[in-house]
Amino acid sequence: MTSLGRPLAGLPDIPHLPDGYSIHPQRDHAEVAGRAAAHRAAFGSTRITTERHARMRGTWPYRPEHDLIVTSPTREVVAYCQGWYDPANGIGEFEPVGTHPDHHRLGLARAVCTAVLHAFADAGGHRAIVHSRGDAACPVPKRLYESMGFTAYTRTHTYVGRPTG
Repeated sequence: MTSLGRPLAGLPDIPHLPDGYSIHPQRDHAEVAGRAAAHRAAFGSTRITTERHARMRGTWPYRPEHDLIVTSPTREVVAYCQGWYDPANGIGEFEPVGTHPDHHRLGLARAVCTAVLHAFADAGGHRAIVHSRGDAACPVPKRLYESMGFTAYTRTHTYVGRPTG
């Protein structure tokens, strides 16, 4: 994992979405369920259920204006950026970010992440961070964040000991 950060000053404009797509907080139970379904599709995981996502929305420091979704022309939730903002430190974190595989390469992740950066700045934040894979097996997330002005400031290292004897 690589830890990346960027200042919230000088943010780019939110990129234009394809016709019929929109960015907004989840407005009702159907969009909460859609957000959970988009996560499962993006990560090929069954861990995030509608109920689990709904419970997460009730935890501190959750704020709906930092948990944005992209809906398609058919009103399906197809991408999202979950932002967590710490007002004491003025730092916002992305965790997680995902796009439904049927909607890749439309600029949706960049647009929704940029919208969350603006929401962090509007809340008084000064910095955003994200922890991302960026290894050869999964280079896309790190490239996305770097293209948005994030730079690496640390990374995890895994050390494997040699057997003794």
